[in-house]
Amino acid sequence: MHLNWGIKGLDREDVGLWDPTDIGTLIMDDTFNIVPAQNQKALLDLCNKLKDGRIELVKDNEVTCWILDMQEMIQNDSRCSGGKQMPLVNEN
Repeated sequence: MHLNWGIKGLDREDVGLWDPTDIGTLIMDDTFNIVPAQNQKALLDLCNKLKDGRIELVKDNEVTCWILDMQEMIQNDSRCSGGKQMPLVNEN
C-alpha cells in the first residue's frame, strides 16, 4: 500500500484504453502544506501508528515514511544539535 499526500487525483482523460504504460497525469493539491507543525505531527503520528501496528494495514510492520527518515536524520545529525526536532517550526 502506498499513501500519498498532496495529490488530488489522476487525470485519465487522454489515456488510451489499451496502453498499460500510460496511467495518466497526477493532479496536485495546491492546498497541501507540510510546513505547519500540526500537519507534520499528524503525518508523524500516522507513520508511527502504522509502524508499531496500532493500525493494522501493514504486514510485518514494514513501513517507510519519509518524515520518519527526516526525524531520524535530525536526531542523529550533529549540525542539528541546537535543539531542532520534529515537528520543525517555520522560522520565516
